[in-house]
Amino acid sequence: MKSLAEELDPKVHQFWPIDLERGPEGVFWGMNIHAHQATIIDEFSDIRQLGESGIMKFKGGWKTITLDQSKLSTLNMWREDRYPGPLFVSDAFQQELKARKLKFFKLAKTV
Repeated sequence: MKSLAEELDPKVHQFWPIDLERGPEGVFWGMNIHAHQATIIDEFSDIRQLGESGIMKFKGGWKTITLDQSKLSTLNMWREDRYPGPLFVSDAFQQELKARKLKFFKLAKTV
């Protein structure tokens, strides 16, 4: 997973080693997604604003999220401006996960 992230988004995300005292053996990494974009089209997405903060939240799950393709960069993993929490990945990232048989978070397809 770390290798894939570094291949697709070189020098973008932060990684640090995790030493597990119990659990499966192996090398484990923590990851921080630093990259942000503003690609969600609010008027075509099932979202709501939290008060006057400008922070947005998805209504009842991931029913409809529409991204503006003209605002997408070459990033393969990112967070959306104004939307704390969700992690977004590109189609290329998702295809590589499948090809390499890597486990990842449950992914939902956006419009």
